[in-house]
Amino acid sequence: MFYLRKRFNNFTPMYDLTVLEDIQQELDKQHTLQAQKEFELAIEGFNRIKNLLNQRDDLLLSKQEDGLFTEFWTKAFENFGVNEEILPYIDSKLDLSWLKSFKVEYRKEYICCIKIELFPNEYVENEYLEKKMGANEIESTKVIWKNNDKCIFFQFFDTDDDDWEVFDFMYEVYRDAYYWYSLESE
Repeated sequence: MFYLRKRFNNFTPMYDLTVLEDIQQELDKQHTLQAQKEFELAIEGFNRIKNLLNQRDDLLLSKQEDGLFTEFWTKAFENFGVNEEILPYIDSKLDLSWLKSFKVEYRKEYICCIKIELFPNEYVENEYLEKKMGANEIESTKVIWKNNDKCIFFQFFDTDDDDWEVFDFMYEVYRDAYYWYSLESE
């Protein structure tokens, strides 16, 4: 380890680089431990509210079958302030008419998952899309595009990128969906 080396001997550029590399490796190790602890806390928090989220999701799905809350997710995303670069807009209005259900989860083994169920739409053939992101692997549904009009939102599912920023904003919208839905549009 870097702290066991004699720091005041062998002051050469090569020695200094070796010490810097040792320090960086220790910093990386500590950062990994911190990230694991933060993820474990996130899983613990998610597990505490998981049943409530499932109750809400089940209620929304059952009411959508009755023609109610059909704009729930559109309004939640709109009030959250998602811009045109991520979700499709038609005539300056957010279009999520294709979104039937939406779920964001933390899972064991340091995995995050986003699942959506889709109504028939102009973008993709898929009825479901899912993306799992972990520390060492990414798994996602292959998107079957209908045409070249590729909505960026669906491209998230079609890549092997681990876009944690997208996961974070999706989780915030998902977790606090009623809050975002109930806000007055600006």
